[in-house]
Amino acid sequence: MAEELGEHRRATAASYTTPVTTTADSGATFRVVVSNTAGTITSSAATLTVTAAAVAPTITAPPANQTVTSGQTASFTVLAAGTAPLSYQWQKNSVNIAGATAASYTTPSDHNRRQRRQLRSCGE
Repeated sequence: MAEELGEHRRATAASYTTPVTTTADSGATFRVVVSNTAGTITSSAATLTVTAAAVAPTITAPPANQTVTSGQTASFTVLAAGTAPLSYQWQKNSVNIAGATAASYTTPSDHNRRQRRQLRSCGE
């Protein structure tokens, strides 16, 4: 019987520390049986929840080089892995691009730049 109980046979104190857990242990229930010469009582069950350890982000597919004609847009995409949520910040020449915080980024078109220049020249 002692062999069947294994590590649990040694749990005879008021507290118990599990061996190293894995996510497979999640959902396990633990109870304690307390006894003396007057009787025995069993506690209600406590459920163990084990969450996966955080994983640092890695880039699994970096953005590809692009060649476009002047005035065209260029689109860049990255594939990353790691514990969610992942956040993104695109940079141009090592400077953050405002609002470019998704897994993909498309450069502004020449049409958009011309419209902004026209608005500025009109005083807007």
